[in-house]
Amino acid sequence: MSESNIRNKIYQYEKDIDLYYSKIKKLEQDISELEDLKSKYSSYQREFEMHQSKRKNTLENVKENRVSAKIVSKYYEGMQQLLTGNDFLNAYNGLDNVKTVINSKIQNMLDEIDSYRAKIRSCNDNISYLKSELRKLLET
Repeated sequence: MSESNIRNKIYQYEKDIDLYYSKIKKLEQDISELEDLKSKYSSYQREFEMHQSKRKNTLENVKENRVSAKIVSKYYEGMQQLLTGNDFLNAYNGLDNVKTVINSKIQNMLDEIDSYRAKIRSCNDNISYLKSELRKLLET
């Protein structure tokens, strides 16, 4: 291998390393944005729970005020179903599902970052090898 060929390969590996670092930086920014989004969804979920709890307490107060037992009973049953039934669970679980999807995307990005770091190590190993080959070539 000629000196120029070795230098060109070293240069190409260095360009590859720069590219990998820029991809890692972009992925880290994307991860940060997803973490922020996940935090917002957790906040929404806490707010949702808090409002749901307030509604349940209000409903319990209505039940205790026995104005008309039959009307209150029917109202209570209907509202209880709304506050604890499938609609509530679907909405609450939907927020959990969003966080699960975000976590999955973050994990995929972390795996991609690990892959780029492995490529950077490989490029550095190749550069070291080529530099030693270049020294040998120049010594002769």
